[in-house]
Amino acid sequence: MAIALAAAAASLLGAPAQAAPTRQVTIQAWQVCDDAGNNCATTSFFDAFTEKIWAQADIKVNFLAMQQVNSSARLNETDFSDLGNVGDASVIDLWFLNDLSDCGGNFGFGSLFGCGTSGGWFAMTQAVFDFSAIGRVDTLSHELGHVLGLGHDDFGAGAADNLMTSGGSRSIAQALGDVNPDGLGLEKLTAAQIAEARSSGFTTNVLPEPGSLALAALALTVAGLARRKAAAS
Repeated sequence: MAIALAAAAASLLGAPAQAAPTRQVTIQAWQVCDDAGNNCATTSFFDAFTEKIWAQADIKVNFLAMQQVNSSARLNETDFSDLGNVGDASVIDLWFLNDLSDCGGNFGFGSLFGCGTSGGWFAMTQAVFDFSAIGRVDTLSHELGHVLGLGHDDFGAGAADNLMTSGGSRSIAQALGDVNPDGLGLEKLTAAQIAEARSSGFTTNVLPEPGSLALAALALTVAGLARRKAAAS
């Protein structure tokens, strides 16, 4: 048993340096309905696409349980800043609306798929779901990128295959198999974009699994015993 433990410890201690830790973000989604609680905005996290897009940066996207807000004014919002980051400032807020006419300027209703800000919130409109049979599947990830500090023309954005390129110039994946690094290689993130997103204050390290922590502690314990034995001999 002691030999086996020592071998396990040696294996752990002699292992090469680990890759950068997985980072994570937490999102609180708000489904906006009218004042009576009806005519609610369409919602979807586009889970498989969101997961694969942000896996390029080794960032895990966690969604809290959806909450409902009854407000006809917000359902068709004229001022993006009215939505805001609410509650826990470390949690990103996602607002599902019917329509939005403002994103740092007046674009008019029917022209925006979404809007995001480094202030900690972003919004998506019905236009995302009307885009195609499966929807504009990258809007959530794109607007999240804005929250994490990425713009339309910095950190290497600009090409049609890049996630953060402006919507009018970006090619939108319509199959999971075309998300980078597969197929057409769409929704790509550059190394500079990845570094910037991972450094955002809205990201935190994912803690190791309990089993990994226990094994690491075991390795340290066995190594300590080995050192004490060597000093005593």
